[in-house]
Amino acid sequence: MLALVGFAAVVGGGANAPVCADHAAQTARTSGGSIAGYSGEQLENARTIIDTAASLDLSARAQVIAVMTAMGESGLRNLDYGDEAQGVTNPDGSVTCSLGVFQQQWCLEGSPWGDRDEVLDPQRASESFFAALAEVDGWERMTATDAAHRVQANADPHHYTRWEAAAEQVVQRMTGVSCAG
Repeated sequence: MLALVGFAAVVGGGANAPVCADHAAQTARTSGGSIAGYSGEQLENARTIIDTAASLDLSARAQVIAVMTAMGESGLRNLDYGDEAQGVTNPDGSVTCSLGVFQQQWCLEGSPWGDRDEVLDPQRASESFFAALAEVDGWERMTATDAAHRVQANADPHHYTRWEAAAEQVVQRMTGVSCAG
C-alpha cells in the first residue's frame, strides 16, 4: 500500500508551476468517439489516470505528464505483456517484466511498483506513478518529457515528447482544463 499522506500538498503545483486555466466551454467528459486518435479502452485508461490525479488534488500538468507517459509506454492500453519479447533489457542487462498502462516492472527487488496484479490495475499504477513523480525534485519546472523520464528511466530521455500534444488534448477534452507550458 502506498503512503500518500500529504501527497497532494507535495505535487499539486506551486508558484513556479505552469499556469492552467479553466475552459468551461470545453467538453468536460467524452462519451465515445475519439480524442487525438485515442478511443475506447484507451480513453477509459486516460480517465482513470485523470481521476486518480484529481483524487490526489494534482494539477492538470501532472495529469498531462502521466497521460503522456502512458501513451508512450503502452498506447494507453493495459498490457499484460511487456517489451522483453523484443529483447529490451534493464540498464544492468537484466530482463524486464513490464506490464500495464505505465509498463511498470513488477519483478524488481523490493517491488517499488507493486506486484503483478497491482501494476495491471490502472488506478493503482497511476497512484504509483504519481508517488514516484512526487519524489522527483523540481518536476514542476522540468519539461514534461524530462519529468516522465525521471520517473520511468526510459533509455531515451526524449522518448515521451511526441505524445505531449496528444496528452494535452486528452486532458483538456476530458476535464475542461487547459495547461500551457
